Amino acid sequence: MQHQARCLILLLILFACRPAAPDFRTIGDSEIRQLPQMHPTVILNFWATWCEPCVAEIPLLTAYQNQHPHATVIGISMDERKDEAKVREFVKQHKMHYQVYLRKGGEDFEAMVNAIDPNWIGGLPATFVYRDGKRIFSKMGQLKTGELERVLESPS
Repeated sequence: MQHQARCLILLLILFACRPAAPDFRTIGDSEIRQLPQMHPTVILNFWATWCEPCVAEIPLLTAYQNQHPHATVIGISMDERKDEAKVREFVKQHKMHYQVYLRKGGEDFEAMVNAIDPNWIGGLPATFVYRDGKRIFSKMGQLKTGELERVLESPS
């Protein structure tokens, strides 16, 4: 009996210590435009499951979020809304333990893109870093190892 109780306690500890499931829901363009103001440091990453460079940079974003909990990494999936189940499974398989949203679509994409960065034409992947609501970094294309650290450790 004592062995069973220890096993149960161990299982409860392991369950409590596992990484939290990522926040996942759909999000509209007006909400996306507000994300940079939601936290002191925000990393917005626009990606899609079918985009190879997007998939390649997921481990960098996951590692950054794990090592820098003061920053908020947010992934915006540009997959089609009908593929929500596929995106959810993809997020789980790739252990994306940061906030992930699926863009609702059907809104003014160009207005949202221009609000994020007027120089962005909507290509993927695209990453934007904000400090206190002000964009301090834009990257169209795949992130490189150490790039986020260099940006966020330099004075703005």
